[in-house]
Amino acid sequence: MNITNDEWFGARAAPPVDQGDPSMQRDLTRTTLAVLFIGMLIAASLLILRPFLAATIWATMIVVATWPVLLALEKNPSIAVQRLAPPIGRTQESVERAAFENMLAEAALSTKRRLQILEVRGASADHPTSVTCEETDYLKCYIGRVF
Repeated sequence: MNITNDEWFGARAAPPVDQGDPSMQRDLTRTTLAVLFIGMLIAASLLILRPFLAATIWATMIVVATWPVLLALEKNPSIAVQRLAPPIGRTQESVERAAFENMLAEAALSTKRRLQILEVRGASADHPTSVTCEETDYLKCYIGRVF
């Protein structure tokens, strides 16, 4: 009779190794694949955005550097004109010249500045105005001096 060492020392056979719950193994695989997929999406997004990153950083630097200039410009009458301008919808509505000049005068008064109108420009020569259709006489710009 041959006696093995396990039998001699009274050792029992080791129980089978527990492989764990099969659903846990699937969850680990699913989680690993999800993390890898998200990593690939991030890498692909960075590759796509790479040409735009330099421009975005540059634009951010310009905005931050010129912010004090914007705050100073808000005290300018031209900015006041934008606040006093009547809201215009999506369709192009016209503002009569007299109403526009009144708006400029109010902006100058509200900012305690003098406004001198140097030139009024309208439609160019290749867009003549019609005396029978008021919509063709549209305002392009006023050129002025503020002091």
